[in-house]
Amino acid sequence: MYKRFLPHIQPEDTAIFITYRLAFSLPQAYYMKEAIKKIKLRMQKEIIRNPKNRRAVTVKYKYRLFLFEDMFYHQIDNSPQWLVEENIAEVVEQSLLWGNRKRYDLFSYCIMPNHVHVLLRPLKIEETNKYFSLKDIMNNHKRFTAREANKILNRNGDFWFREFYDHYIRNEKEYRNVLRYIYYNPVKAGLVQEPEDWKFNKIMEL
Repeated sequence: MYKRFLPHIQPEDTAIFITYRLAFSLPQAYYMKEAIKKIKLRMQKEIIRNPKNRRAVTVKYKYRLFLFEDMFYHQIDNSPQWLVEENIAEVVEQSLLWGNRKRYDLFSYCIMPNHVHVLLRPLKIEETNKYFSLKDIMNNHKRFTAREANKILNRNGDFWFREFYDHYIRNEKEYRNVLRYIYYNPVKAGLVQEPEDWKFNKIMEL
């Protein structure tokens, strides 16, 4: 559902919530869920009522659809679960940490069995006075980790789903809500009792 609604938006000097997943397709049953139909119908009605605010309305419902999809990830039994392998999760973690303070400020991350949540803020490139592109940050990270993970798995082919979800943070309240959402994701998924019990789950000290 990521790029179907809007291209990636990157305001300057703003924290961005990112989720990306392994390469798998959502089952057809997901798209037939009544909750999905209702969210899309409400979005369409609101756009018709407020055509000038189409972008803002779409961003709002894009976030609601994402939350529903993220909940669905935990229920897919036949999706790859490569990220539960510690050596693969460590590749992803180290790649995220490598970019911290170089290309972005990393605030939080959680590496789940089949997807990853990240909260970061792209930094400014001193030479150009422009900010690192979120698209470039993610492409480089996914390319490197896919190559290294496939070596470990002794496989070829896509490792990550091509697209990723992103949502820029508008205020302090939303920032704290997203931090909490990321940190408690393993608990919501029923993987652990306490968030600190999940090894690859961290709020950074900046």
